[in-house]
Amino acid sequence: MQIPRKHRSAVARLVRQEVGALATTAIAIERLRPPSEVKGLFARYTAAYATLIRALEGFTSALEDASTQEFLRASDQAQAATSAVHTAEEDLARALRS
Repeated sequence: MQIPRKHRSAVARLVRQEVGALATTAIAIERLRPPSEVKGLFARYTAAYATLIRALEGFTSALEDASTQEFLRASDQAQAATSAVHTAEEDLARALRS
């Protein structure tokens, strides 16, 4: 992603707002009480979601003022965390359907 340095703070501010909205959603999800047969999968999903929020916060910080290498590392971590949430969500949905 090519963002001129002079615009990084503004972009980071927008991303931070979106991450804040995701964090609010994560808190609401954590408050849900899943059926007992999927408690473990639900815990894995909420843990993955929390990891995603932390990774996105790191990405946002890196976007604002990190070197290219640090930014790429933060981007990779956010992508891996997104994949983990997706997998955990699919596993939970599959278990709830059966």
